[in-house]
This record gives sequence, C-alpha cells and structure tokens, in this order.
Amino acid sequence: MPNHIHMLIESLVTEAAKHHGKSRNYPVTETLRLLKGRTARACNLELKRSGKFWQHESYDHYARNDEELGRIVAYIINNPVKAGLAKEWIEWKFTYLNPDFGEW
Repeated sequence: MPNHIHMLIESLVTEAAKHHGKSRNYPVTETLRLLKGRTARACNLELKRSGKFWQHESYDHYARNDEELGRIVAYIINNPVKAGLAKEWIEWKFTYLNPDFGEW
C-alpha cells in the first residue's frame, strides 16, 4: 500500500514462554521494533531524507484459529484491490503469499 503495510507473521514462541509471569518484551513487538528501525533507515537513505519514517502506532492481532487466519489473509491480499490499486490481488507487485497457504 502507498501509505501503510500489512504483514502476517508466525510467532515461534508459545504464550507460556512469552510471559513467565513477568513484564517483559513480547517477541513480536521486539521483531516489529527492529524491522521498523531497519526499514526506516533504508527508506530514508533511498529517499535522501532523515527523521521519523513510520508512525508510532501499529495494529497487531493474533489469529486464534484457521478460519480467522483465512479472513486475515483475505483482507491483506485484497486490500490493494479495495483501494483501487489493482484489479486482482495477484496483480499487486508488492504482494507475497507463501505457497504453503495454497490457492487463493
């Protein structure tokens, strides 16, 4: 998308391993922090600018079952179509769908 991204990632850390009854960084949060930092630097260098690149907020959500996962994948891949940027999701050059998800 021109002004935001969608990303679906799989956490390899279990709920129990995340918390341990303590306040600690969540692996997905830390992953996003690192990703946003590295990509902001790369984008700013490419655009020959400096300063803040990404907005502070982000929206994350855990898919709790296969049905919910399917809805999330459909939303993400059809977002450029809904925005009028492509006629079919497969035409949007920035879409990557892992082949393990099967045919859409």
